[in-house]
Amino acid sequence: NARQELGTSIEAQLKAFMENYSQNFDDKAKAAYEELGTTTVKQALRNIEVAGEECLQYQDGTYVYHICLQINKLQVMNELEDKLAQEAKLNLEFDRERFRELRDAEFQKFAEER
Repeated sequence: NARQELGTSIEAQLKAFMENYSQNFDDKAKAAYEELGTTTVKQALRNIEVAGEECLQYQDGTYVYHICLQINKLQVMNELEDKLAQEAKLNLEFDRERFRELRDAEFQKFAEER
């Protein structure tokens, strides 16, 4: 399922991002950040859009179906940022500027890889 694969990929990238962000926090806070990240990804997956699809039939009669899904990465990160800021127990440790700096660095790295 393309949606599940995309979700798994986003979740893995977000987990790495959150581990980087929360590296100086205690284990309890790290776990809370990770859980909030996972929840955010699951909610964000509702906003996946189908960018294109195509169904082809081969000469042997078999079919192959291609689908292209897209999701706004900035929207996902903004939702995560808002949830972190709203979470009372984490808010004491939440550094919005550091979060944005890491987010922008991740976006830049992603753009350079493309």
